[in-house]
Amino acid sequence: MRDTPVMREMSMSEQRYLAVLAVIPDGDTVTEVAARFGVSRKTLHVWLSRYEAGGLENLMDRSHRPRSCLHQMPSAVEVALAELRRAHPGWGPKRLVFELRRRGVDPVPSEAGVYRALVRLDLIDPAARRPRDRKWKRWERGTPMEVLFDRICRENAITHRLTQPRSPTTTGKIERFHRSLRSECRTDRVFASIAVLQAELDEWVEDYNTNRPHQAIAMDTPVQRFQRDGLAVVTPLRAVASARPDPARRDGVWVARRASKVGVVCVNWQQVCLGVAAAGCNIDVWVTNEVMQFLDGDQLLRTEQRTTTGEVRKKRASVPGGRATM
Repeated sequence: MRDTPVMREMSMSEQRYLAVLAVIPDGDTVTEVAARFGVSRKTLHVWLSRYEAGGLENLMDRSHRPRSCLHQMPSAVEVALAELRRAHPGWGPKRLVFELRRRGVDPVPSEAGVYRALVRLDLIDPAARRPRDRKWKRWERGTPMEVLFDRICRENAITHRLTQPRSPTTTGKIERFHRSLRSECRTDRVFASIAVLQAELDEWVEDYNTNRPHQAIAMDTPVQRFQRDGLAVVTPLRAVASARPDPARRDGVWVARRASKVGVVCVNWQQVCLGVAAAGCNIDVWVTNEVMQFLDGDQLLRTEQRTTTGEVRKKRASVPGGRATM
């Protein structure tokens, strides 16, 4: 401002008051007074309007804080958010936004806004947040009840390898389910009886499948994901010719066996694992001096080198399915 040192020592409200007096009682023009006090004509007109509306007190400094903030969360929404988070500590910003929208809250805050509010309310620890590992890729079957998996694998010479015991990294989906079960159903409690425990588990599973939205499937419930419109597409299987040995062959014998609960068949003290898919099935075995062929009906399951010698004991008089023993 191009004022004297004495004028510069005045407060802003005093300078405004002197400028107003120069215009109103003294009759100086707005242009002259604005130049004298080093402000624009528009600013001086604002001072004059404020003085006329409220006198000297209206010339005091005002807060520069905006009257409203478009991105500020309304207090009612913040209260609803805090109540949801306290009732469900495991819900993150994405689930909370979904639940607020489902409850008709308007306007619905963004996930980033919800996260900032949780930090501000001390309902989340930002230090505990860990970055996501994007090396993995989520997968799910194309359709519910995708059919005849093991047979398709056999027809395409694919070995169905099952998860090893105590290998949680290879069973991510079921391990994630176990985590939800432990934390939400609180399985660390002591229940009054097995019946009480079963009732609570049944109630939790019902809610998990029918009411609870899942972030991994676009906030659908498992029931919505499973009950799609129309029937599931059935994978066509190619016609497979019978793999049974020619009935005219006389270099071996047929024996019938039933696979164990883990899919193991024993012939002449030699154990062969056919996989869990064959567990409990009646298996036909064509045994020669060199090899053994294991068949489920006309489907060849495995060919194994014979490591034992001697006569093969027939546990049954005929091959399973009513076929005559050769």
